[in-house]
Formats: sequence, structure tokens, C-alpha cells
Amino acid sequence: MPDIDKVVVVTGASSGIGESTARLLARHGAKVVLGARRKDRLDAAVKEISAAGGKAISVAKVVGAIGVSGGSGDQDHAVAKAGAAAF
Repeated sequence: MPDIDKVVVVTGASSGIGESTARLLARHGAKVVLGARRKDRLDAAVKEISAAGGKAISVAKVVGAIGVSGGSGDQDHAVAKAGAAAF
């Protein structure tokens, strides 16, 4: 995967596919914004990404409330609802 010089918003990033996606993107140069409800898990992932040389921040929100709109923000891409589960 080539270096990614973009800002990418990843929802559901406190675990599973979302967290793995955020880590992979950060390893390849993306600046990642991790979003999910579990702030403690987000902060741990951001700390690990940063310790490995990546750039990441977290936003703890109810996932559906995170606004991702084309052209009006600083993000270049968004990864939302990477996985789904029935409860």
C-alpha cells in the first residue's frame, strides 16, 4: 500500500474492523480520526498509533452523531460502519 497523505475519519474505531482499519491507515501515513462511543478504548488506540509514529486523534460520540460531510471539513475520506452486528 502506498503512503496515504490524507485525513481519514474511521467510525467504530474502538475495536474490531474499525480499529484495525485505523491502525493500517496510520501505518501508511494517513492522519486518522477515530470515532466511537468507548473513549477509553479510543484513547488507548490513539496512544498506540502515536507511539508507533502515526498521527491520530479520538472523538467519543454516538457513532451516528459524528458528522462526515464532503468538502466542508478537513477530512479527505471516511470509513463508516465497517462491520455490523445484530443485538
